[in-house]
Amino acid sequence: MTKQSHKIILKSLKISKNIRINFYNEDFLKFQFNKKYDLIIGNPPFGKLINKKRLEDYIKNKIINKNINQFIPFLKKSLKIGKFISLVLPKSFLSAPDYNEELKNIENLLIYKIIDFGEKGFKGVKIETIAIIIENKRTINNKINIFSYIDNSYNILNKNYIIDKKFPYWLIYRNNF
Repeated sequence: MTKQSHKIILKSLKISKNIRINFYNEDFLKFQFNKKYDLIIGNPPFGKLINKKRLEDYIKNKIINKNINQFIPFLKKSLKIGKFISLVLPKSFLSAPDYNEELKNIENLLIYKIIDFGEKGFKGVKIETIAIIIENKRTINNKINIFSYIDNSYNILNKNYIIDKKFPYWLIYRNNF
């Protein structure tokens, strides 16, 4: 979508006068934001960068230091500039060892909700996805809403139950076994 099409869509919505929407047609990872934002909403790309020129540019400009999954620098930058962050991420984020550092960085933040879309997040796409909603505010424990789009279930769980040091990754579904 172009900036113009976004503006046309927004004209059809009733948006409160105290809300300001900024449009940037820029590379999010390279753009230098000069302020913090109340809300960051995104669906960053998944997978490693296949464009060698862009990868070299990101490494040269210290945006990333190696070819990691592209959503990671989006998450990191969103956490630097946003108060509330809502991102669609691959479900493997919760359990793959590659993401332990990033999980550690957000485990002490206020996590409101994790929505598990499974493979139903995007028609025709066979990647399991989640949405995670975070407030960039430190807290030891809170209740996290877990919604499964797959089986239409809803649970409210203590964060320390999901992020349990006995396990090497986050468990959004657990039972006594």
